[in-house]
Amino acid sequence: MTLPFEYLRAHADAPASRTFPPSDASADEERRPLCTHLQVSMHLEGARLKDIERGASCTYAVIKHWRCRKRGVLHAATLAVVALTMAGCKPAERSSDPTARVGGSLTSMDYEPTDTFVRPVYVDGRGGDSAGTGGSTALGAISLPQRWHPGLTVRAKWRRCRAFYADRPETQEEACRWVEKDVPVHPYTYVGRTWLHIFADDEVLVIPSMKGPNHPDYPGAEFPYKNFNDRRGIGRDE
Repeated sequence: MTLPFEYLRAHADAPASRTFPPSDASADEERRPLCTHLQVSMHLEGARLKDIERGASCTYAVIKHWRCRKRGVLHAATLAVVALTMAGCKPAERSSDPTARVGGSLTSMDYEPTDTFVRPVYVDGRGGDSAGTGGSTALGAISLPQRWHPGLTVRAKWRRCRAFYADRPETQEEACRWVEKDVPVHPYTYVGRTWLHIFADDEVLVIPSMKGPNHPDYPGAEFPYKNFNDRRGIGRDE
């Protein structure tokens, strides 16, 4: 049974009690159904009954009771949503299309021992980042077939420049040169992270792997290190 709002409002200040003294029985006769209803409907709510027994108003008890029930309903609804969400989180299956491509990150690294630098680097027209020369590396983007196959290559293009020094002025055209070549892609199972190694004599490795150069099972070289304070650059006359 649900009590009408007007009834609750009319008895908002009525003291709640489980016993009614004889002298107050006639005055509390109209309040008995309200408090009795509360005692019956909330007999499972021990904490709420204590509010009635200690003399709290029936309105306060009703508000506190329904607030508690509201929190319980919201909690149950939240758990249901989380359960449904987790049930729907299944690993995405790979496409059966052999020509499907997948995008991933590209990290370019420069191992050339001189103080030259590489900037920018493109793979199949994507990228534009610089090649890292030490602990920090730059990220770009790459798109590879979902499945590796023999003979898979990418087109790598980069620009190598001599370091610019005030006592050795050179124009960009004089200090830099472009290199472009087709590079075989190391076998892979999944596309996620791809590492591009640029060595001396323009030798290049492209290795898609979720393991990085600091992992013992990584099939390529470790991260590079270059000391730009050691001026061993390729000068104009070298």
